[in-house]
This record gives sequence, C-alpha cells and structure tokens, in this order.
Amino acid sequence: METIERTDEEQRRIDLQDLNDHLRTAADLADRIGELARDADRAATALAFAVAEAERLRVLLLETAEVPEPSDAATAEIRERTCTTR
Repeated sequence: METIERTDEEQRRIDLQDLNDHLRTAADLADRIGELARDADRAATALAFAVAEAERLRVLLLETAEVPEPSDAATAEIRERTCTTR
C-alpha cells in the first residue's frame, strides 16, 4: 500500500476543510435544536392553555351541576340502614 506524501500546506488545507465541514454541521445542528426548542415552547404554551380551559370547564360543571333529590325508596333505604331502633 502506498503512502501519500503531503506537504504541510496541503495537510493544512485538508485540515481547514475538515474543520469547515464540522463547523457547518454544528451550525446546522444548532439551527435544528433552535427549531425544536421553539416547537417545544409552542407545545408547552398550548398545553398550559388546554389545562386552564379544562379547569375552567370543571369549575363551570361543578357550579351548574344539579344534584337530584333522592327518591322516596332511596331515602327510606338510607334511613333503614342508618337508624337503629331503641
């Protein structure tokens, strides 16, 4: 196998090109991370709004819920179970 002899200048150019390629890749990754962070921020904001809306609806339901009066049979059964004869 032949070894390729390079001058210092050629090696320096190759090293600089490799460094440039790595820097370009790092910049691309930084851009993508920024996009993902913005997406995560939007998702967190949407989730916060959804939680607030769910809480608002829960409170509204509790305020407007009608609790039906127990039937006479149910009332009699409750009395029968809770009252003792003396």
